[in-house]
Amino acid sequence: MSLENLKKEIPFKWRVQSFSKSSQTASCVAYVDARDVMDILDQVVGPENWQSDFKEIKSNLYAGVGIRLNNSIEWLWKWDCGTESNTEKEKGEASDAFKRAAVKWGVGRFLYDIPIQYVKSNEKKTASNYPFVVDDNGQKVWDITKFINDKMGNKNTTQPKQQVKKQEPPTVQLSENIIDIQKKKEQEQMQKDFIAVKNKTVFQWTNVVKKWLDKKPELAGSESFDKWALKYKPEAKDER
Repeated sequence: MSLENLKKEIPFKWRVQSFSKSSQTASCVAYVDARDVMDILDQVVGPENWQSDFKEIKSNLYAGVGIRLNNSIEWLWKWDCGTESNTEKEKGEASDAFKRAAVKWGVGRFLYDIPIQYVKSNEKKTASNYPFVVDDNGQKVWDITKFINDKMGNKNTTQPKQQVKKQEPPTVQLSENIIDIQKKKEQEQMQKDFIAVKNKTVFQWTNVVKKWLDKKPELAGSESFDKWALKYKPEAKDER
């Protein structure tokens, strides 16, 4: 395991950071998706050697990424705070905190070397309007990532990396017995996490749900996971 590999470039996208109040322009920054962060952690350290956690400190949501080094029983954690997004505030805040914590391990740090891109907008930003990005013909741009990639002459390496990402990453071949043991340990840990918040607050219970959905995205929409989580959900009155 070489943690230096966490610093390598991974697929990234573009989003609008802000619209200008003095001219019809928008500044755009590169960003990575949380699932791509999970992928690089899986590839470099192995899915069994990293985990994420969340906690609230002075009304701020912090995420931590823990990595187990060299098959040690000890976990090394790095934490950071997130900010709310314009849509799905709680989910966006959790995702942002997770990605910021991963940056401390080197994941996505290359983004800070990518220059901000400036594009045209349909109007200047005011207190009451909602501008959008337009092309040279004044037409609304729906896919900002593709638009900026084309504008840069395909210098962005997102597309080739997406193709590589579809291939099966190199993994250590585990026996079925070891895989079963890992699944059992995960289930036991999940049960411990939910039991720990059963008689606490709904907020703490929500953090446990987020933790496991971030660690195991395939649980989202799972009827069995929903039943499991609801079984340990505290009463709302516990938060009073």
